[in-house]
Amino acid sequence: SADLWPDIMGLLCEQPGTVGGESLITNTQRAHRELCLRVPETIDVLEQDFIRDIQEIDCERTRVNLLRNRFPIFAGRGCRRTFRYRRSDIETGQRSAGRPLSPESMEALNVLDRILASPGHVVRFRLERGDMLFIDNRIVAYDRLTYRDSAENTRRLRRMWIAAP
Repeated sequence: SADLWPDIMGLLCEQPGTVGGESLITNTQRAHRELCLRVPETIDVLEQDFIRDIQEIDCERTRVNLLRNRFPIFAGRGCRRTFRYRRSDIETGQRSAGRPLSPESMEALNVLDRILASPGHVVRFRLERGDMLFIDNRIVAYDRLTYRDSAENTRRLRRMWIAAP
């Protein structure tokens, strides 16, 4: 949300799923450089505010709160741009606020998704029992592939958000 943005995200794997669930991490600074070189017109779009869906339990999902919960995907200047992105939250937030994404914004998000997922940018690995992952939540993007549990095995991960001093 606009009010909550932890510096570090951590995951502890207590039990991996039976199948799938691999973690994907991407350096967003590198993705930004590639966007600047290959499709610079997307940068202006990605630096504009996007309305995000509300995820907090204690925040009522009203139009006023939705319109307040807006911020850019890339922000800042110089060699350390911050990055905040979850496409589903943007699409839902924009639609719920009565402001669906423009074709230009949709195309910029499509280009961003392709670059973030390209083999040269993403590292893919599976967290096993006892593994821990910590990422800089302001410059590293994290995702995971779908997973499937079985009757004998249920995936369990513990997430923690850490605010740097």
